[in-house]
This record gives sequence, structure tokens and C-alpha cells, in this order.
Amino acid sequence: MEVLAPQRHHRGRHVRTPWSPEVVILEVLLTIRVSSHIFHCVRAEAVDLLWDWVDVESLLWVLDTGTELTLWRDFEARPRISNMDSTHRIEAILGMHQSAGSNVYLGVK
Repeated sequence: MEVLAPQRHHRGRHVRTPWSPEVVILEVLLTIRVSSHIFHCVRAEAVDLLWDWVDVESLLWVLDTGTELTLWRDFEARPRISNMDSTHRIEAILGMHQSAGSNVYLGVK
């Protein structure tokens, strides 16, 4: 994995998601290259006026295919703790975001 400079030029671009075609990038927080893939951790907003979203802002991992930005397919797979005595350690906190609803999200390595 290689951490790259966040791709600021993606601000305002749409992200293809299963729930709405109207999800727009507000800010790119982190850009990484894994093998031949480029991923962006983004702060995004649903601007679809047909739905009454509880929290229109969210943090998403998107895959940059070169032609479009699409929600990373493993996004819905939440982390699971299978062993409470796990020896996994946080190497670094890569980013932080506090939503309008006061939820705090951390990007960790």
C-alpha cells in the first residue's frame, strides 16, 4: 500500500452508489494505491432531493477506475471482531471527520 497526495480535483464529482446517483464528493481525505488500484477516502454528500436522508454527509471508500468513481464493493462489509483478545494494533490514525450529527469517524491503518 502506498499513500498518495489526496486528489483534490475530484471535488464535485459524482460517485456511483447503489442508493443514489446523486452522491457528490465534498472532499478527498486520503488517496492510496493498492497494487494497481487507486482508492480515495472521501467525505461525500447525497444531494438527491427525492429521498429524506437522515445524514446527507458520509465517509466513503471509492475506487477510481480512471473513467468513473464507484463505491468500493466491500464497503458494506463491516469490520468484525472475532477474537476479543486480538493483538492487532493501530499503526496510525490517517484522518478524522466529525459529521453534522456529531458522529466521529477515524481512518486508521
